[in-house]
Amino acid sequence: LIEEHGELRAKYDEALAEREDLRSKIRDLERTVASAHESGKHDYVLRAEIDQLRFDLDRCETKLNESEMQIESQNATIMDLNRKLEDANRKADLAAKLKDQLQEYRHTAEKLQKAETARDKYKKRLEETADYRRQIKTLEEQNFILAEKNQEMGDEYRKVSAYKPMIESYKEQLQQLQTKSNQLALEKNRLEFDLRGYQEKLTLFELEKQNDAEQIAVLNDRLRELELGGGQMITDAAGSGGAGGAGDDDDDDMNAGLVSPTEGERMDNVFSGRNQFELRNKIVALEHEIHQLRHNKDDGGASQRIVLLESLLDDANKMKAKLEEDYLAAHQKNMTLENEIARLKNAVATGLDHDVSLQLRSRLNQSEEQLAAAKRRLAELEVELSENKKELLGDLEKAHITLKERCSELEAESQRQLERITQLLEEKDQLQGQVVQHKDQLLEKEQNNNTLKQTLTLLESKEQAGADELRQQLMLETQRNVKQQDQIAQQQDQIHQLQVKMQKAKEFIRQQDRMFKESRTGPAAPQESFEEAITSMRSEVKKRDEEIVRLKNQVQEMSRRFHREQQLMSSAWYELGRSTQSALYNKSYRPGATPQPPQPLAWLGQQRSSANMHARGRKW
Repeated sequence: LIEEHGELRAKYDEALAEREDLRSKIRDLERTVASAHESGKHDYVLRAEIDQLRFDLDRCETKLNESEMQIESQNATIMDLNRKLEDANRKADLAAKLKDQLQEYRHTAEKLQKAETARDKYKKRLEETADYRRQIKTLEEQNFILAEKNQEMGDEYRKVSAYKPMIESYKEQLQQLQTKSNQLALEKNRLEFDLRGYQEKLTLFELEKQNDAEQIAVLNDRLRELELGGGQMITDAAGSGGAGGAGDDDDDDMNAGLVSPTEGERMDNVFSGRNQFELRNKIVALEHEIHQLRHNKDDGGASQRIVLLESLLDDANKMKAKLEEDYLAAHQKNMTLENEIARLKNAVATGLDHDVSLQLRSRLNQSEEQLAAAKRRLAELEVELSENKKELLGDLEKAHITLKERCSELEAESQRQLERITQLLEEKDQLQGQVVQHKDQLLEKEQNNNTLKQTLTLLESKEQAGADELRQQLMLETQRNVKQQDQIAQQQDQIHQLQVKMQKAKEFIRQQDRMFKESRTGPAAPQESFEEAITSMRSEVKKRDEEIVRLKNQVQEMSRRFHREQQLMSSAWYELGRSTQSALYNKSYRPGATPQPPQPLAWLGQQRSSANMHARGRKW
């Protein structure tokens, strides 16, 4: 079509040139005709030529009209084709622009996906920081509560410090009274024990006196017999005297066995009444002081003194109840041990005392070994507990330091995000300024287009060539305007995208700010990882403490058992000796009869006593 348009335009130009030539020829012919009319020559020939020329001119005009009509139709088709071409170019530009936008959208989608992943990551980090902030907040609240408690305790201590000297004096007086009461109780027990020993000695001395009187009577009888019968019985008397001396030696040994006091009975007497006596004295003294202080309420600090003394009285009552329970338990154990002692006595009476003593010694050695092992285990557990406490405290300090570092990192990250938002706001302002500038440029272009259209309408009535040039300029300007409109649309799309990003960033910032405020002002959420670590550590420390307390109680119980077995063994031996002595005394003593001397237990003493009896039989 463009080529045809060019050909038709060339033909049109040729036709215009021919028309101009013909017009020039007609003008020449008219001039020649005019000159011929003037001269009056060749009129007919000229008229024929003129007719021919007119016919040619009409033919050329008809051709010219036809060519003009063809040119107009071709111009209309050219305009349609140009319009279609412009539409196609516009669509091609739009397709290229849409393709570029599609690529940009893909890049932006990838960037948005990366930004969403980063946002999720930051969200998780912020949630972790929120948890850490809640944990730090709970720890700060606990620290604040402990500080308040410490301050309150300091205030109470300062209030009580005025009464501290008085309490110390009361404590010293109580300690002095307790020591005095303990000394008096010990002295009383010692005197009672000495009294029982002296009574036993008195009974023994009476028995010895009776034996001596009997021996004196026997010796007087023998002396009379010797005086009457001569020296025959001297040897017998000497033998009997030796036997009697041996018997006296055995009696002295038995008496020594009876007289020798044991430490077990003394310790039984001391432990039986000392604690109750001390507690009763302490309770009576405290009740007396409370009674006096209640009557002296006019003093400024009487109520506080009463509270202190009542607390001391409560402690004393608790100690009393505990000691009563311990006393009952000890009494029950004492009864069981007495039964065991009775069994041991029966075993000793049957001749199994050596085996029983060996068993007791083996039990004693085993209990000592168990006590030593328990003490070693207790020391090891204490060392292990101290090490575990140090390790756990170190772990807690490290976790606290990491939490602080994490909080500082998140604060720095939030600061960077705020800076990025400010940069986006600045870019938005710049783009808005560019949009305003482009709008101003578009207005200027529209004004220029209006002026060009006016000039085009003016020039259309004139020459056709100038109109074509103006049309080309107008097309170029329209293309430029289209490109500028495309650029403006792209910039508007970018502005819209930036506005969407800004809106998302603002919503994200509001959400994070809300989360921070909730973490600062809201209630403490359940602490998961850190709280589980703290609870596990506390449970482990509690278990270790319980195990240490159990081992301490076991060690104390074993020491008490060891001491009790020592007392029981000593008291068993003492009771065994005393029972044998009392049995011998009961056999020798009869009511209404003269007391008989105790029979010797040793083999030599028995032989002497039998020889003495033979000598008496010979005498009678």
